Amino acid sequence: MEWKTILGDEWSSLLNDFIISDNMSSIIYKVSLERQKYTVFPGKNEFYKMFRIFKELQPSNIKVVIIGQDPYPDGTGTGYSFCNNGKLPSGMSPSLRNILKEIENNDTEKDKLVIDEMDLQRWVDQGIFLVNSFLTVRKGEPGSHTFWAPFTKYWITQLNSYNNIVWLMWGRKSQEYIELIKNDTHEIIKSSHPSPLGANKSSEDSPAFLGSKCFEKVNNALWIRENKLIKW
Repeated sequence: MEWKTILGDEWSSLLNDFIISDNMSSIIYKVSLERQKYTVFPGKNEFYKMFRIFKELQPSNIKVVIIGQDPYPDGTGTGYSFCNNGKLPSGMSPSLRNILKEIENNDTEKDKLVIDEMDLQRWVDQGIFLVNSFLTVRKGEPGSHTFWAPFTKYWITQLNSYNNIVWLMWGRKSQEYIELIKNDTHEIIKSSHPSPLGANKSSEDSPAFLGSKCFEKVNNALWIRENKLIKW
């Protein structure tokens, strides 16, 4: 497996010790076993989607990190967290609907929100790393491929060496990784998850997603760090 081709120059160098280890071999082997028994997304013929965000956004170009759980278990994932390929309002995920709703309520620059153009490519192009914790999933079974966790923990730890990154942590599961972010130049912004089950729920240390003004907070953090602001 040619990891430089799959991940790009910077990521393949940064993650080299892990991807040549038995840990990575074990993850790839488990994915292959799962494919023998179940329908797994992304499909074998869409292998590129597993690492698409890594290939397209190298560490030195990352300004914001948003961590999702896993690809959509109905096969509509694009390789970016929180993004599916629904082209009509009925095909858009409920989480993405709430994300758009919150953007509209934030006092920040944004493009006209056109439903059939919301593939979130424009976010990636501006330096937003839309990544899932688990890069594969069984059909209809969210959270079924937790064996990706060591890989996720490793890249987060390695990304600490880059400065002035803003981490937008939605929901309890993504916030479990906060303890790995030890670079004082980084900023962590928390809220509940944008899914309908969590979008209106606050906790002791996280506001509800809807009304959190998290997109304003990201741009404020970028401004302080003299980074170009995101046009949501």
